[in-house]
Amino acid sequence: VLNVMNLEDITKLDYDLKILCTVNELSMSLKNILQNHKKCGTMIIVIGPEGGFKKDEETYLINNGFLSCKLLDFVLRTETAGIVALSMINYENGR
Repeated sequence: VLNVMNLEDITKLDYDLKILCTVNELSMSLKNILQNHKKCGTMIIVIGPEGGFKKDEETYLINNGFLSCKLLDFVLRTETAGIVALSMINYENGR
């Protein structure tokens, strides 16, 4: 878990898989992303504020290597999204 960071600093971090959690319904599911990246060593998951990221913020992250994903078919609270994402990752990785 990292401290709150600005978007520019986040894009400078070096990870094998960069995931942006979004409420955008056109995004892939986290399950599909993980199934397509089974051999990644490190990953970062970015979870935005209540109400989600602004469109230009999402575009900036996507243009800097982040894959946009939605966790579920409904919007989660910021406090809950991280726990759900980690639980889904552990399940998909068989841990």
